[in-house]
Amino acid sequence: MRNRLVPMTARLGGKSGGRTSTKLSTWTASDLESYAAVQSELRPRVPLCLPAAGTYLVLHLRRGDRWGGNRQEVELTEAVLRLSLDSIRRSRDTDDDSGGIVGRLPWLVLSDDDATRSAVLADLGRLGFSEEPWTCDLQERWPDGRSWRVEPTLQMAQSFFAMYFAAGVLVSAAGSPESSFSTVAALAGRVPLLLPVSLQQAGAVHDWVMKGNGGEPMRDLYLMDGFDAWKQAVSLRHQAGNSSGRALSRRDRLRTGS
Repeated sequence: MRNRLVPMTARLGGKSGGRTSTKLSTWTASDLESYAAVQSELRPRVPLCLPAAGTYLVLHLRRGDRWGGNRQEVELTEAVLRLSLDSIRRSRDTDDDSGGIVGRLPWLVLSDDDATRSAVLADLGRLGFSEEPWTCDLQERWPDGRSWRVEPTLQMAQSFFAMYFAAGVLVSAAGSPESSFSTVAALAGRVPLLLPVSLQQAGAVHDWVMKGNGGEPMRDLYLMDGFDAWKQAVSLRHQAGNSSGRALSRRDRLRTGS
């Protein structure tokens, strides 16, 4: 990756005084290609017990921080989540290949609240979904990391790269249609991210999704109005699997413990 960073920065537009411009309007197509090439090489440098790339879906549940005490907001969010999961369950029986794949993929559930995670896993089981397990125990793999400083960092990196390598991500964040953590992870990995709200319900997020990319729609972000497009994008990423340039090579697997 270090070898790729030098030519990339040398080719970025808007360079002056030895510094590189971060203004996207000054970047050429070649600049963006170089950026995307380096972005696709992002890998964890330590084993994080990750499943195989492109073989699972991630459900990111954010229930803590400032919304933890707002039970009405949480209940509304959980109702929307149940509707979203039911839509995915029903797609399992469709004749369309993309819908069938999405409905049959296992789920990896990430949450900042253990009780919420356990309850949602039970709901997934009742809907006929399976849980995707980690390939090892992070604490056993890193026994020296059991401290208030190191362990949260490992867990955060594990969650980030779990979304980065997923076939698709569904986010459920109380108080907001999206969570910046899952959004950044999904966008970095070019993973289809579903925000379970409609265009009418999205509020300010609607303008961001539709115009946040220099006046153009954001790539890889989908609202419920685009549910079929999200399913198709998930299917394509799943089918690409380990042959994709973004999937882990055998050497990367050995190095990262995935």
